[in-house]
Amino acid sequence: MIALAVVVAGVGGLYWAFPTLFFVIYYNTIYTTEFRVEDNKLHMSGMINAYTPEQLKDIFGEHPEIDTIVLGQMPGSIDDGANLEGAAWVADRGG
Repeated sequence: MIALAVVVAGVGGLYWAFPTLFFVIYYNTIYTTEFRVEDNKLHMSGMINAYTPEQLKDIFGEHPEIDTIVLGQMPGSIDDGANLEGAAWVADRGG
């Protein structure tokens, strides 16, 4: 009886975790961060995900005059590793 309760609890936990897992997987496979360059400013909005660090590097490569990042509506990060990678890359540039 205890084993059955453990199995039921485990399956129930997976049922409630599935939407969150799907959300994380899906939003880590599309571009969710938006960028706009205006003079020397990079305006950034959207959710940070696995693509964000590479996007940052590309934009800074195309616009070396950027010296300021302006954060707009940023609901958070779907990929904390990418968030830290992007932040460390900007910090290493002296930003």
